Amino acid sequence: MLQFTAVTSPEDLKSEQLLINEVSSANSKTILDAYGNDPDWVELYNGYSYAINLKNYYLSDDHLLPTKWQFGDYTLNPNEYCIS
Repeated sequence: MLQFTAVTSPEDLKSEQLLINEVSSANSKTILDAYGNDPDWVELYNGYSYAINLKNYYLSDDHLLPTKWQFGDYTLNPNEYCIS
């Protein structure tokens, strides 16, 4: 499993980490969005005992643009999965 951490300021340096549980970079009608499209997706898992809001978390494939794709204002509860 891969791990990622959101750091938006020095105050955010804490042990909060989420697990990227699953990745689909070639989704082909496996999971459809609200518009009927089949975009790539990641599944996150919060294995901690506290909820984590994803609004300050990002994914990127460009080290020069670490905030390329921002997660929405969604709270991932303990032991919960979400696909985004």
